[in-house]
Amino acid sequence: MISNDSASTVVLPDDDSVSLASGQYEIVVYVYRNSSLKIPASTQTFCVDKPKSGFGSLFGLTEEECFDVETGEQIISNALSGGGKQNYYFTEEMLKNSEILEINVESFPVPDSLERLQENYLLFEDKHVGVSLK
Repeated sequence: MISNDSASTVVLPDDDSVSLASGQYEIVVYVYRNSSLKIPASTQTFCVDKPKSGFGSLFGLTEEECFDVETGEQIISNALSGGGKQNYYFTEEMLKNSEILEINVESFPVPDSLERLQENYLLFEDKHVGVSLK
């Protein structure tokens, strides 16, 4: 949770409390689930323009140089499967009369492909967090 004056991070189930002061907060919730999503090895070619050597460099001439970047296979063991973000204002009176901050977020499908994982991150950007004090 981020306010103008401070930021607090709560990691469940390890943390079970957070202290809040009155003010505007941006509440951001990420939910991760176990995953065995494999990203296959790949090779990408990148090209850059570099100054030509010799007299060509005096005239601003360039030549293209390309190189390959290889990435090995990766396994994503925890994948985004829920969450959202919401701005919320807590008044001093609201906080004084409450002991529990309840946060609800929507679940997404557990990603079984790189495309599904990307869709989950896009979903995350549009989802809101339900906030209530009790």
